[in-house]
Amino acid sequence: MELNPKSLIKNIPNPKEQWKAPVKLWIRDMYETRQIKAAQKKRRKEAETSKAGI
Repeated sequence: MELNPKSLIKNIPNPKEQWKAPVKLWIRDMYETRQIKAAQKKRRKEAETSKAGI
C-alpha cells in the first residue's frame, strides 16, 4: 500500500484532533478506496480492449 512508518505516525490522532480517524480505521478506509479504484481501472481497461477488438 506504499505506506511508510512516518505517514502512519503522523496520522495518529492526538486528543486535540478529534476529527481524525484512528489509524486502524484510516488504513482500512484507504485500502478500500484503493481497491475500488483498481477495480474501476481494470474495468475501463477491459472495456477499451473490447472496443478496440470490434
